[in-house]
Amino acid sequence: MASSFEVAVVGAGSSGLSAALTLGRSLRKTVVLDNGTYNNHAAATSNGFLTRDNVPPPALREAGLKDLERYETVEVRKASLEAVQPKDDDSGFVLQLADGSSLEAAKIIFATGARDVLPEIDGLEALWGKRAFHCVYCDGYEVRNEPIGFVMGKGMPPPVAAMFIAQTANWSDKLTVFADGLEVDDGTQALFKASGYEFYPSPISSMSEDGDGVAVKTETGDEIKLKGVFVASSSEPACKSILEDLGCEVTADPMSGSFVKVDDQQKTSVPGVFACGDVQTPFHTVGIAAAAGFKAAAFVNFELCVGKMFKIKAEAGLA
Repeated sequence: MASSFEVAVVGAGSSGLSAALTLGRSLRKTVVLDNGTYNNHAAATSNGFLTRDNVPPPALREAGLKDLERYETVEVRKASLEAVQPKDDDSGFVLQLADGSSLEAAKIIFATGARDVLPEIDGLEALWGKRAFHCVYCDGYEVRNEPIGFVMGKGMPPPVAAMFIAQTANWSDKLTVFADGLEVDDGTQALFKASGYEFYPSPISSMSEDGDGVAVKTETGDEIKLKGVFVASSSEPACKSILEDLGCEVTADPMSGSFVKVDDQQKTSVPGVFACGDVQTPFHTVGIAAAAGFKAAAFVNFELCVGKMFKIKAEAGLA
């Protein structure tokens, strides 16, 4: 017989562990499914999270798991989710795991994170999280006042890109902008020049580590050496196919990628299914993910409490 839980949290990153902590404090029988993959796996440190600034992501997760140990209603399993099916009596869901086992839960919180979708640039993936980044708030301070670069995204209109580039320039006035083959209008190019940015319109042929920095080569033969480079990448839910098979609405944005759609209570379009963290927002930071995990768990607990109230009301024959 399958194990039964009130809540299944799928994912054990900052958002999932935050949700599990809140559910533990709410006395909910909860299982956390940890498949060992995390959106910030490539990052050397996690930055900008109060009391946990400049901490390696594995240490942050270990601290989160340690916090859960005092809550006897929370169980963490090393397991990968394969599929989810609603129960025939609408009382919850059956979760099929990769090892062939299954479990049941009345509610599900997806906190699986996102999968980065990077431009097809030779060498970029190996540098991701080390010399190449997506978030200036996460990594800008470490390369402050040094020569840095910004790679424009294919789905980002140049006038919009100009605003993000202006933001990046807050950390350094030694900024190089790479169009990477994107057509940039004369007005935006003039703005780059007036702002003091170096500008390279041609596609990037490769990126490689260069000491404690990065060397960017263009198809026209230029080589630019920088301390770090910020890339307008996109992402998609790490569990996108499972969410879609379950019937959850997934929205697409030409600049940021795709995300599972949630309301202001972290509810997806499927009753009983919630989502939090990088799986549902383009703002990929630990602080935002942890806050969304708390919020999702609080509304799950609220829904379970109200459901119990209505059941009592019906059994008592009250109008």
